[in-house]
Amino acid sequence: MRRIAAGISGRLFPTFLVLATLTLFSVHLVAGPRTGLIVKLKPGSDAARLVGRHGLTVKKSVTRGSSSLLVINTANAKSLRSTLIMDAEVEYAEEDVAFPLDGGETVLPMDGGETVLPMGPANPATSDQTIWELLDGGETVLPMEEREIIKAAYAALAKMVTPSERLLVQPAFRKIGLYPSVSRATGRGVIIADLDTGADTCHPALRGVVTWSFVDETNTPENCPTSATAKVPGYGHGTAVGSLIRSVAPEATLWSLRVFDSSGTALISDIYDATVFAVDRGAKVINMSFGTTTKSETLQDAVQYARERGVTVVASAGNSNLEPLMYPARYSEVKGITATNSEDLKATFSNFGGEAFAAAPGVKMWVAYPNYQLTMVSGTSYSSPLAAAEAALVIDALQRQYSWHSYDNVHYAMRRGTIDINRLNPLYYNKLGKGRIYIPWALDWTAFSTGSTTN
Repeated sequence: MRRIAAGISGRLFPTFLVLATLTLFSVHLVAGPRTGLIVKLKPGSDAARLVGRHGLTVKKSVTRGSSSLLVINTANAKSLRSTLIMDAEVEYAEEDVAFPLDGGETVLPMDGGETVLPMGPANPATSDQTIWELLDGGETVLPMEEREIIKAAYAALAKMVTPSERLLVQPAFRKIGLYPSVSRATGRGVIIADLDTGADTCHPALRGVVTWSFVDETNTPENCPTSATAKVPGYGHGTAVGSLIRSVAPEATLWSLRVFDSSGTALISDIYDATVFAVDRGAKVINMSFGTTTKSETLQDAVQYARERGVTVVASAGNSNLEPLMYPARYSEVKGITATNSEDLKATFSNFGGEAFAAAPGVKMWVAYPNYQLTMVSGTSYSSPLAAAEAALVIDALQRQYSWHSYDNVHYAMRRGTIDINRLNPLYYNKLGKGRIYIPWALDWTAFSTGSTTN
């Protein structure tokens, strides 16, 4: 059941956390206990008639256009499924699986004292020395022109989001060309929905984020926590992912849709519900920093619905260092994002495969952490939001140039706006996607978008 609560700005919502120790991973979902049955009705079918005919107990229903999806309470999902798939009004039926997190893929302790820092002071400007230090100090000479571009971009970003130097001046952002892009696009007017654990809307980096919950529990420790708040599995994951989206697309409207509960699990039906909710209410980009190795008709149905309505869905590839990508990143309707390091090499943990759309940095990035803190993370969970934010920038650029955009135009620009990294990754040739995202090139290609989805 959806619950909406008052927050900092308008209809903020008590969000929540999801994945386990938020550092190297994109919520690795593994099939868990069966909790019910999902039944998708054919368009025009009568849900009440179906329920009465089979004596069903409905836990939740989701209306999508002229069709409905029902979540049925049952102690014997397998047997009931065998009966319902023979009904002429049923399109498909599958068990509603709760996907628990696989906590074995993290590499940095989420709450380790050495990786969590206070938010620190807000600085409206940054210096050459700070830029050099925050970009790892790896280059003895940073070109004067680039330093000025970064300082100008920081000053602009500082007016749109919390002016945190550690959050906004990062090697990953330099790698994807964020700084020269700030003057061209900021995601203005684009709604990005992040399906995750929720977000800390009291955090300076996420104030104004709109949140909803699709989880049947009222306990929401990730949102506006106190020092006594218990850290449940996945604590902070949604906050971290949201802060990356907000930093790269500062003028986009960010919605945080909580689909993971306090045990760190998500029901397929809740992911479907949240996806339809976002699409029907105008989201243009959906980020899914999670994955499962199990195929699901319901999950694919959700992303197909988004694709049919022109919504760009981006998802993390997974962190098992395996081929292929996890679902939903593996579906053709989704842009699956792999992770690379600072040298454009495949991150040691990243999944890979021919289904990948592109790569993005995913190693050692600073993000927001609940209760006014920052932490450093790695994982494809954090590559995906960079690409999702890029999609919002492309949509913004298209709107500025032509006052309209299409899914195909966004796809074309993002696909062309990549740097080939095959030569650097011969063992993963064409298995990390078209290339590593580079925002300025994607924005350049908005002027030449032909609508082709084959290039």
